[in-house]
Amino acid sequence: MDFRAQAGRTRDVRVLALPLLACLLAACSIGGGEKTFTEGGVTFRYPSGWDVAGFSTTNSPRRLAVASYALPEDAVEGDCGGLRAVELLPADGALVLLIDYGSELRSFPPRPEELTLSEGAFGEYECFGASTLFRFQVGDRALQAHVVLGPDTSDGMRDRALAILESLEVEEPTRFEPRAREDGEQVVLQLTFLDGTTAELRYPPALGLERFTIRPYSSGRIHGRSPTPGRGDVVGRDFIVVDDEVSRVLARMRERRAPVLVAEYKAPGGETVGLWNVGRRSNVNYLGFQFGRWAVLVYDYKTAGAMTNEERASWVESFSGREADGGWLVLEGTGRLRLARAGEHAGPQLMLYATGTERGFGLYPGTCRPHRDQDRVVAGKLVSWRGGFANWCLSDSMRIHASGSRRFVGALIRELQVRHVELAS
Repeated sequence: MDFRAQAGRTRDVRVLALPLLACLLAACSIGGGEKTFTEGGVTFRYPSGWDVAGFSTTNSPRRLAVASYALPEDAVEGDCGGLRAVELLPADGALVLLIDYGSELRSFPPRPEELTLSEGAFGEYECFGASTLFRFQVGDRALQAHVVLGPDTSDGMRDRALAILESLEVEEPTRFEPRAREDGEQVVLQLTFLDGTTAELRYPPALGLERFTIRPYSSGRIHGRSPTPGRGDVVGRDFIVVDDEVSRVLARMRERRAPVLVAEYKAPGGETVGLWNVGRRSNVNYLGFQFGRWAVLVYDYKTAGAMTNEERASWVESFSGREADGGWLVLEGTGRLRLARAGEHAGPQLMLYATGTERGFGLYPGTCRPHRDQDRVVAGKLVSWRGGFANWCLSDSMRIHASGSRRFVGALIRELQVRHVELAS
């Protein structure tokens, strides 16, 4: 089993754009009349009196605008996001449009310490008109910027626009780290599955499992009424769950072009959930949910087998998630949506793997009884072990599949224990 294949990661949350509110929501410095804006790990300073239209929610890659004049809330929304901001540019104004391509593009050069207009590429650009284009890398992010100046813009205004780009900083994303503690000569790792099932792993420190990357998994079914012959009325979907933001996950899945927003649906809390197309070669689109730090993608077919618009709206209305104790994600389904329970087909699982290696294992809560393929006894346990893959019962209520070197798998069989498994009701 390739546990890395389970890995699918910016949050679709509107940031209030008025300078005062931006200052309240972020760290602000009043020295020199400058303020700091931050969202999705992107931070920059901009002059007092300038306006910021926060990151877009209807397109990917995301974009935002910073202007010396007032901007409408939808200045960067839609297929040509940024055009409205350009159209409102006064003769003496300045506008900076910033596009965040995420962490997957590696072809952009590092940003120079000082920027001048001559280092950019001036031209007529679709959606942005006559502007100077810059492309550069800051931290792990590929960024594109357009600087748009009016015919009467002063040199000082131009320099302030360039200074915004020079001040850009990117916060490194923090990886989810499960809660672990020492108990004598053992490490105790607390686990929570997507349905709320909890368990406790115990192992010697040399295994270092608390440093493994974690990928939760589960599935759900929604009851509808199929208009398509041959497609049942019950639609089952499994989930891509990643500790990251939706737009980052989508950006990594894209095929040459940026993900395209196909439709939007309103969730009960008022936020929007997008249906995204990541490329022509893919036969599926994805509903992108953001629950705290966790992105959850629910696929839907583009043609045969696709859900109706009403069924997709039902997913959005009935699907919710929350961060439980320790930052773990717990999912809930209401109404027509039923989420798989522990022990059921495609039910809650946790995959843990060491990034860049073949070492990993999956945990499957539910009744576990030895089967006939488990024909070896290792450390008193019945195990099925072939090459680099093994499976056995960690307990009567937890099954494990492990892959990796003989040494790693053997250490798990001999030394890994599970306790206090509490299945969700």
